[in-house]
Order: sequence, then C-alpha cells, then structure tokens
Amino acid sequence: RAVLISLSSAYGQGETDMQLDNETIQKAVVAEVADRVFDEENWTRLVTENVEKRISKLFDERFTAIATAKIDALVHDGFSRTYQPVSGFGQPNGPETTIGRKLEGLISNFWTQKVNSEGAPSDGYNSKPRAEWMLTRIVAADLSESVKQQAANVAGPLKDMLRKEMHGVVNKMLGEVFHVRSADDQKPPALSKVEGA
Repeated sequence: RAVLISLSSAYGQGETDMQLDNETIQKAVVAEVADRVFDEENWTRLVTENVEKRISKLFDERFTAIATAKIDALVHDGFSRTYQPVSGFGQPNGPETTIGRKLEGLISNFWTQKVNSEGAPSDGYNSKPRAEWMLTRIVAADLSESVKQQAANVAGPLKDMLRKEMHGVVNKMLGEVFHVRSADDQKPPALSKVEGA
C-alpha cells in the first residue's frame, strides 16, 4: 500500500494520466525499502541492542575470569594458612597445622582405620583396615555372582540327567510290579545325552 501511495504522489495530485513505467515503480520500491531499512528509530534500537549485548558478554567473561581467580586464591590461601588446634577449653592442642594437612590426615586415617565385618570402627581381633574390608566386599560380590552363574550352568544339565535316570528307574519298578505294558512301554528307549556323547 505504501508503494502505491508513493507512486500516486510521484505523479502529482492533479494528473489524470496514470501511466506507470518501470523506472517510476523501481524508484518507489527503492525509496520504500530505504525508508524501512534506514528508519532512524529502528536503526538506533538495533545498534543499541547489539552494543548492549556485546558489553554484557564482555562483562560476563571478564567478571567470571576475575572472580574465578580470586576464589581460587582464597581457597588456596585457606588450605595453606596455618592455625593452632585448641581443646574444648581453648588451650593449644598439638602442633600448628593447615587445613590441607588436616584433610590429608583425615582421608588417610579413614582408609587405614580398623573396622569389623560390618564396616564399623573396631579394635577387635578380626578387625582389618577399611581399605582391605572395602576391597574384600567388592571382590566377594563379584565372586559370588560368578559362582552363582557357574552353579546354574552346571545344575541345569545335572537336573536333566537326574530326571532321566529317575524316570528309567521308576518305569522299571512299575513294570516289575504291575506286569502290564503301558503306552510309554511300547516306545523304543531314547538315548540320553550322556550315553550318546
């Protein structure tokens, strides 16, 4: 619609001859596109939004880098700063140490602490280091699953062989007791897997 308004204004107000040529149409279309693209308010808004996005991104990147460096320095300083352990009465208790050394000691003590068969701390006769207890449980669980699977693999064929043997023994005993031939007695004896192998 805007192009038609532009075209009508290009011919003037009072003209009655409304012939349109290509050049006039092209000029009107270019003028309309230029007005829309280079609209000052729209252009200013686009530039402002892009500049603000870029500034925000740069601020985020720089702030994150600075904050990470400061936090890393504070954590390192906190783990390496020495302090004096104290008793419940505020009296010095042992030599000065750092949080890092104290944490290393706690972790080391955790794995070397003696535990009972349930994993609870114990100084009993059968207690062992927690690391050994943990490894024993892991290996025992894997071994238990393996043994169960092997037993199932062996038990299946044994069960089948026992069924065949029992069937043969029961048939023989029934044949001796009743002296009557049943439908199963008429069938030829089948070879078992053990006999045929």
